[in-house]
Amino acid sequence: MKSTAILLTSLMIFCNATAQNMRIHYDDYLDAIGYGDEGIVMRSILNHGLMDRFPGESDDFYSHRSSFFAMILLVNGVLPYHIYQLEEEGIDLIHAITSDVRPFTEQSLFADAGVLAEVINVETGRPENDGFDVTVTIKTEQFLKGSAPSDTLYLRQRNLSRLSDSATRPEAGNRYLFLLSSGMYQYQTANYQFAESGEAEVRKPQTGLEDTFVIYRMYPFRNGRLQFSHQDYETVERELRITDRLLNPD
Repeated sequence: MKSTAILLTSLMIFCNATAQNMRIHYDDYLDAIGYGDEGIVMRSILNHGLMDRFPGESDDFYSHRSSFFAMILLVNGVLPYHIYQLEEEGIDLIHAITSDVRPFTEQSLFADAGVLAEVINVETGRPENDGFDVTVTIKTEQFLKGSAPSDTLYLRQRNLSRLSDSATRPEAGNRYLFLLSSGMYQYQTANYQFAESGEAEVRKPQTGLEDTFVIYRMYPFRNGRLQFSHQDYETVERELRITDRLLNPD
């Protein structure tokens, strides 16, 4: 598994975090990883979209959501020039950032990889410099969105979260459709390092070249059917491949 200590093209960031949670602000993080200009454009696009869709809300409503989702989208490989292409395909970006129920075309905007995979190992008690103590190793059967250097991927989790939430507790021997984010793994790692030492090593995500992720969404796959989804697997596969084609045309 890759370690942030050996990443190339890294830089040290010293950011102002909120006193409440010591988190690196979304805008600061984008600046640090070299997405400052893209962040400005993405925030503007989202802010105008939110104001059109939800007029009369507070300035904080618009600014917080615009900053947060600009970062989420950018670290998962959605850049400002993709927005027109997504809209042309009928993918509603504002619905994606405001609704709890989304089609997979929208869900996949928050994950740089979508895979059908089997869990081959769950190992606890391996704390690393990322704040996680569980490594879930999966063997990918299908890449439906995105790519990786190999079909063996690593998912980092916290044991306390696994114990409290069965919805995000993949078990060895079972198969799942995973929506995964390496960009959010890097952001959460940076926040942990910053809270521990006041600094963090960061870099721009290398979409398609990562092997370590956090789980955005997961759906058990049994007897050819997805659990906890009203859509059949063939429909989900088609939707994920639509966003993959738009965001990763090569």
